[in-house]
Amino acid sequence: MHDIACHHSLQLLQRDVRITFVDRQASRHLLNASALFAALQTKVPHISVAMFDFAALSMPEQLRIVHQDTDILVGVHGAGLTHQLFMRPGSAVVELQPNALVNAETGTGQMGYRNMAMMMGLDYFRIHVDVVGEIGGREGGRGGGGGRGGRGRR
Repeated sequence: MHDIACHHSLQLLQRDVRITFVDRQASRHLLNASALFAALQTKVPHISVAMFDFAALSMPEQLRIVHQDTDILVGVHGAGLTHQLFMRPGSAVVELQPNALVNAETGTGQMGYRNMAMMMGLDYFRIHVDVVGEIGGREGGRGGGGGRGGRGRR
């Protein structure tokens, strides 16, 4: 995340870089999200990280958060990433995509959220993550396990 902020000169803002993590509680969530973002915030003090379960918020509140309070939107592959439609131009999206969605022949993952980001003038990054089990009948992701990240523009 620090590299993303630096690459896009977000560190030149007169305020902290605001990272919003879509924290899905019911399905496909990042198991170590709290520890991961606490470590990130310790290492990079000029950022602020907020975690939201958008399912628990009204739509106007969700839109306010992504439009007014988000420089970088981070989330596990899923509908929460469609909130990028309401982000300011120049913002960035980080998709945590389960390795199960990677095409074995081409080595590429799902491109829908990348395409959406490109259409909206947002920067896009994808990090492949391992699925560690079933949670309520759906998968849960573990950050960093896949180790394969990629800039969406190829």
